[in-house]
Amino acid sequence: MLRVKLFDGVDEPMIVYNSQAIIDEAIEFFTEECGTETDYVFNGYISSYFRVFNERLGIEIKDISLSNSGSSLIINASVLDMTFADNGFYYYEIGYIQTGGYEVVLRYGKLNVI
Repeated sequence: MLRVKLFDGVDEPMIVYNSQAIIDEAIEFFTEECGTETDYVFNGYISSYFRVFNERLGIEIKDISLSNSGSSLIINASVLDMTFADNGFYYYEIGYIQTGGYEVVLRYGKLNVI
């Protein structure tokens, strides 16, 4: 399980293996106030996502739905979801959609596909 401290979206690199499914990978989010960690509350949660962008082409190439459990988002991505045409660097963002359609980006950064 990955733990991510939040206030605004956090820029963190991520590594995945090409053509390898990601099953039940939890990413736990928390905030910190006065030195005390508090589980993140997904206010108005409707759905969550893991998006991958090919910066060279300037397009979004993957949009994978995530599930929510408490202060965690759970990635369940099939082999097809995690198959990329080329190994290398892409960009990703993980976030959720609130009531009213407002998107909250929680984590983003460079995605290294090996």
